[in-house]
Amino acid sequence: MSVSPKLVAGTSVLATGAAMGFGWAAFERHWMRLSRITVPAHPDAPELKILHISDLHLTTRTDWIVDFVRSLADLKPDFVVSTGDNFNSRDALEQVTRAYEPLLEFPGAFVLGSHDFYSPYSSSWSKYLRKDSRKIGDRKRHRIPDLPTEQFTQLLTSNGWVNAQNRAEGVWVETAAGKAGICLVGTGDAHENADSLEHIGLWPDPPLTAEDSGTDTPSSLSQTAGTLKLALTHAPYQRVLNAFTQAEADLIVAGHTHGGQLCVPFYGALVTNCDLPRSYASGLGIWPPKKSGREQLEDTDPAGSRQSWLHVSAGLGTTYQAPFRFACRPTATLLELDPGPRG
Repeated sequence: MSVSPKLVAGTSVLATGAAMGFGWAAFERHWMRLSRITVPAHPDAPELKILHISDLHLTTRTDWIVDFVRSLADLKPDFVVSTGDNFNSRDALEQVTRAYEPLLEFPGAFVLGSHDFYSPYSSSWSKYLRKDSRKIGDRKRHRIPDLPTEQFTQLLTSNGWVNAQNRAEGVWVETAAGKAGICLVGTGDAHENADSLEHIGLWPDPPLTAEDSGTDTPSSLSQTAGTLKLALTHAPYQRVLNAFTQAEADLIVAGHTHGGQLCVPFYGALVTNCDLPRSYASGLGIWPPKKSGREQLEDTDPAGSRQSWLHVSAGLGTTYQAPFRFACRPTATLLELDPGPRG
């Protein structure tokens, strides 16, 4: 049986295109970038430089991510936030420690994701194209925590970082304009239903005595460079974002989505791996949107007239199942708060 030359040629073109696409996707996951974003803030907010990192997914063979994260200390941020998923293997504690070491010179806060508790399991890379990867197989529902979670959290907290996992705490930060107060609230990983919302809205003031804070503090909040209500979560599910917004958070930071990881040029993310609309897969936006368009929102008016700034990190690593990125570079972000003029 003869084969049409056009069929052979077409098949060759498709195969070549697919090979080039996968080759580029494998390259792009190494193509790290820093994004700088100005965040408009209310007049009483402090001028702050906040470094946001997320989803490192480190193994013993991801040294390029370690080197990039270490280099971010040169930015000299006022505050660092990490929104989880630091591990992609049980033996990566050394790599995670090396990555964070230079950043521990600065104050910071963190929450954890499932990849800070459970090592990844084998499954098809195509699961990342599903709207919700939890619906695939249910194999991870019975997992036992096997990652060095305690050692990792001890590394951060022993250097003064706040564990905001389902907690609220106030801290002081030294800035060029003076001491800034940050009221922190965070949740566990909503993708694992580990989030608690009961404490949200109980914004704690930073400690007002040196004995409480371990540092010199102003005698009242009125003597500061401003205060910020900062909310942290790993997976930006709408129920969590709505609770933060109802509590009048100034800024919400999250990870989990990887920016879609596999995106289409001029279209964007195909999925977010949660119920967040695709248009929010990465970057800065206002939550909730005033109009949902064709994308489903949990509630037509979930937070009344209140809105908060939301930054979703595209992340720095990739999943174990899909070690590539397409049209979605790995990104760390420096968020620069720009308060309006005070009255």
